[in-house]
Amino acid sequence: MREGPFGKWYDFQYCPNNLVIVGFRLKSERQSNAVDDAGALNIAVFCGTPNHRGHIVTLEGEVNIKSGKWTADQFCPSNFAVCGIRTQIEKDQEEGDDTGLNNVQMNCCPVD
Repeated sequence: MREGPFGKWYDFQYCPNNLVIVGFRLKSERQSNAVDDAGALNIAVFCGTPNHRGHIVTLEGEVNIKSGKWTADQFCPSNFAVCGIRTQIEKDQEEGDDTGLNNVQMNCCPVD
């Protein structure tokens, strides 16, 4: 992975003991031809047990950005947990408007 010239890396966040990532939501801005586009602004992942959603811990980015909207919460089916991630990233536009990360998909796998 190539790190771009903008942004800051924050500390790792971890699910508490015996919990795994079972869902997520993404905060992003819609395309706007009138202003500088930003793409994805934040992500929140949900930690829980694969077979019980009664207690969910949310890990969210440290930056409080007021613009943008959160997607609906997305969860793996019961007895599944997140096992993969795929990102949609806009390449450098040279003189154009760069947005970087635009979307995230997570894959769920069965857990014994």
